[in-house]
Amino acid sequence: SILHATASVLLLSSLCHAGEPVMAPAPVSEPSDEWKFLLSIYAPVMGLDGDVGLGPVGGPVDLPFGDILEDLDASLTVAMEARRGPWSVTGDFFWLKLSTTADLPGDATLDVREQQILSTLSLGYAIYETDRTTLDVLAGAALTYLELDLTLNTPSLPVTERSDSGSRTWIDPYIGLRLRHQLSDRWSILATGMYGGFG
Repeated sequence: SILHATASVLLLSSLCHAGEPVMAPAPVSEPSDEWKFLLSIYAPVMGLDGDVGLGPVGGPVDLPFGDILEDLDASLTVAMEARRGPWSVTGDFFWLKLSTTADLPGDATLDVREQQILSTLSLGYAIYETDRTTLDVLAGAALTYLELDLTLNTPSLPVTERSDSGSRTWIDPYIGLRLRHQLSDRWSILATGMYGGFG
């Protein structure tokens, strides 16, 4: 299965070095009884790496951000968060639609159209919290939907066009960390790292 930190970055720093004392973490601030909600629309910098196939035909796919941007037809990414005290519920919805044409030997070409949906839902708990910085540990699940349409164009053969399509949906559990740091009243940094799939 494909579950990568596609649109996220994990920022961690070591708490100690050999021969140096370990600093105790700052105490968690007093929890609030009020719910706080956040809704964001953002543009991720992402890549696609994994194996994809249709029937007996398949192979590895490695698309850096530049290639995805060139072949991008449409995309939408939405994030939400609800927080009360140290507890939080977060979700992401990511939709991506790509199309490209690959040249094959002779005058044959292969038209590839791909649509992917990645939706995550996680429960978080703050293990470190100050007025400006919060570090949450996460546990959740990610739903992935992948749809692939292939069209083989062979102008020199009696059958000049052959098409096939398929789709697959799966769910991966994951664990992770989320770091938020408030730079000012208007600006903040949010970094999330997830590991999932577990084989």
